[in-house]
Amino acid sequence: LNQLRFEDSIALFTVETLKYLRQGGRIGKVEGSIGDLLNVKPVIFVNDEGVYETKSKGFGINRTLISMRNEVQKKFGKELIDVTIHYGNNTVKAENLKLKIEQSFNTKNVEMVQLTPVLGIHTGPEMFAIIAKRA
Repeated sequence: LNQLRFEDSIALFTVETLKYLRQGGRIGKVEGSIGDLLNVKPVIFVNDEGVYETKSKGFGINRTLISMRNEVQKKFGKELIDVTIHYGNNTVKAENLKLKIEQSFNTKNVEMVQLTPVLGIHTGPEMFAIIAKRA
């Protein structure tokens, strides 16, 4: 399990608004307000203690999704991977992300899964996640 979690996979997500992370206490009010004002979107992962941490940031959701793909590229390069894309209410953007992943990586399987209500409570309905693992 440790091999799979820490070495063979990566899980990243981002949100179109920081409102829900701010309301849930996952980020500070000042950081959330400034981030929304400047249109800065974090690429977030959950650390070993279960705490949200920022891996990188982008200006606007499109640049942030590129940043997420860059993190996957750093981790796996040309290796064969399986990818799951979680998305909230923006199916069109999720399908576009799937297409870019299929074009950019050596993928065995790429699937799309709509956001669960449990995760939606913390992130809001406008989130995207990329979970990739060695195939």
